[in-house]
Amino acid sequence: TIVDDGVCPSHPEESINVFCYTDKSFMCLKCSIQHKGHHITAFDSLDDARDIIKEVNSTLFCSKHKEKTCQFYCEVESRPVCETCCIVSCKNHDISEINDLYQECKQELDALHSQVSTVNDSTRVRSILKATG
Repeated sequence: TIVDDGVCPSHPEESINVFCYTDKSFMCLKCSIQHKGHHITAFDSLDDARDIIKEVNSTLFCSKHKEKTCQFYCEVESRPVCETCCIVSCKNHDISEINDLYQECKQELDALHSQVSTVNDSTRVRSILKATG
């Protein structure tokens, strides 16, 4: 991969030391000039580049505003949205915070898991009683 090589694909004589969050790409300083106006960050080592990959892979980015993270969920459009979407395209929609939805789903799953465990326990007791009865 580009991070393992540490070499810019456009300038093989240059090392990668910049990441563009807008395009989700690594590049050298020369290439970063073409990304003016994009959300870019410089880094010092390939370990830093690997940390960026982990961050990007665990972050939900907006499908309309590529460099912005989604912290909300639009119930009407059934999709995660960023702050800009909340203000512009989803301003009259029902919006929820993704963290709140996560907690609600987690509670529902925990309750279902508890019910399944109870059913399994009851079934096991019945099987034991039949076998010994």
